[in-house]
Amino acid sequence: MEIITRDEEKNLPEKKKKKKKRLAVLFSQSDAENYIAKSNKAYRSIGAGVWLILAGVSAILFLGSPGIAVMFVAIAIAVMMFIFSSSQMGEFEELEDKELPIRLDAQTYQMIESRRLHLYPRNLLKIGLGVALILIPVGGIAAFGINPGFLLFFIGIAVYLFITSGASISTFDHILSKGEYEEYAQGKIVDSTGQMLEQHTPSTPQLSDGAAIAGATIASAGTANIATSNNATVAENTVSSSNAEAEEIRRAGNDFISELYKAKNLIDNPETLEDIDEIIDLTNKIIYRLQKEPHLISSTRRIFDYYLPTTVKLVVNYAEVKKQDISGENINSMVAKIEEALGNLTVAYKSQLEKLYLHTSVDLEAEISTLQSMLKKEGLLADDINDITTFINRQDDDI
Repeated sequence: MEIITRDEEKNLPEKKKKKKKRLAVLFSQSDAENYIAKSNKAYRSIGAGVWLILAGVSAILFLGSPGIAVMFVAIAIAVMMFIFSSSQMGEFEELEDKELPIRLDAQTYQMIESRRLHLYPRNLLKIGLGVALILIPVGGIAAFGINPGFLLFFIGIAVYLFITSGASISTFDHILSKGEYEEYAQGKIVDSTGQMLEQHTPSTPQLSDGAAIAGATIASAGTANIATSNNATVAENTVSSSNAEAEEIRRAGNDFISELYKAKNLIDNPETLEDIDEIIDLTNKIIYRLQKEPHLISSTRRIFDYYLPTTVKLVVNYAEVKKQDISGENINSMVAKIEEALGNLTVAYKSQLEKLYLHTSVDLEAEISTLQSMLKKEGLLADDINDITTFINRQDDDI
């Protein structure tokens, strides 16, 4: 399957449009966030429009003939909201129609999965609340003979809850290739170049009868094989332990990131939001690096045991103060100190990320030095050329 970017998908030529089943669209983090935000906004408009129509009909039951005017006004507003919702999702029309599957890089996938897990209980609660809003008025009509207009009004609210919660779940399933979009799951995570990262378990080779007899003979032969097997088991356990530790780090980091996203929604200071976004981005990159190199986890324990929890605590308290719109000399001083601390924390997270790549840089320098020595030894690098870059540039000039 060919991976294309969002820009390429928007300008897809007619010939390729006929071969969409062979294509997949690579979403960046900003593409994913934009898709989720616009999808939620569009379905909120649809849900509100449905509620307005039902509320308009209930107005007739409450007001009689004057309620007809209210109903038509409500329907007119609802139609405008439906049109608005359609315009919101226009750029994602082909994705919504399941014509093109979505692919994410590993960092973006982890971030979106973390948000999905954070919002899933809330969406289920909204569905349950919607059911209750339908059953309670039905009971009231049956038991107390209340106006049926109440039932329509509350059904409208219930439908709004069903549409918004269901759309949220469906949007996350779509972008993560889950649920009804499971058919797209193969290769749903890609690297930064758009190459699929297929995840599969190697098949266990089957032994022929002759090979089985030979294997039995070797097994009965020696203690050396037992020792080798034990060493292999120890190595396997070490790898398994490292993977488990990396998974623990990923989950802990994603929990902290979810808390930051939750608090971030209550903040409107652009500079503070920029610092929080940078911290979230750096944390995702640190987690990604640790999953690639689990042996580096021990050097980052302080990040996950102290710095991240403290960052979350600062942001949550800052958001709470901003939400309550509290002011005063001491409060303003605390807010200023938190803003300064968040700025310093972005520097700290950057430094931590650089340290995680430091050993790679050292290895590459050693590799370059070895390569340079070999080139000189083989007579492929003139003595007056002191580095690889100069050598390459000279070769380009010769060509």
